[in-house]
Amino acid sequence: MAKRGALAGAGWLAAMCLGVACTDPLPPDPAREQGLEQTGAVPEPPEPGPDSAQSSLELIAPINGALIMQNDSTIGCAYHRRRGYGFEIGFRWTAVAGDTVAGYEIYAKNRDAQFPIVDHWFVDDPGLTVRSCNAFVIDRYLEGWEWKVRVVTAAGEYGPWTPVAEFAFAPCRHPDGMICTAPPGS
Repeated sequence: MAKRGALAGAGWLAAMCLGVACTDPLPPDPAREQGLEQTGAVPEPPEPGPDSAQSSLELIAPINGALIMQNDSTIGCAYHRRRGYGFEIGFRWTAVAGDTVAGYEIYAKNRDAQFPIVDHWFVDDPGLTVRSCNAFVIDRYLEGWEWKVRVVTAAGEYGPWTPVAEFAFAPCRHPDGMICTAPPGS
């Protein structure tokens, strides 16, 4: 079952969700914190590890420019007269078999935004549902969203990232056609 997360600290998001992330923080990784990929010698012969597990890891959804609906009444959020219902993103990828796989690290961000929508969250299932009630992405940031995943082993090793997949948001509009807004103090 996929875990649910709440959004935090994102300049592209006009209204914040009132929730708590249900994901666990990742174990410390100095290379990741410095923005560097981990490298190292591959033992001979290759043993099962993050690289071999990663070879079967593929992104399923959203991919190929998939469109995420905003002001979506089906996600279980109450309606807000200015912000709408909110949105939900169902990130899915193939499961990687093996006793050495502890879980997955996921990262998603708009290329032009300062903060990610999913910031190195650790999940133990091959999926993550991000729901943000009464929040929306402003029109300026509808396009240019990317996400990726990598395997984390039980030994705390990080596999390589998958190639990024792209998605976009539909504009946030109310049934009467009005644009979703979040005036100060609303």
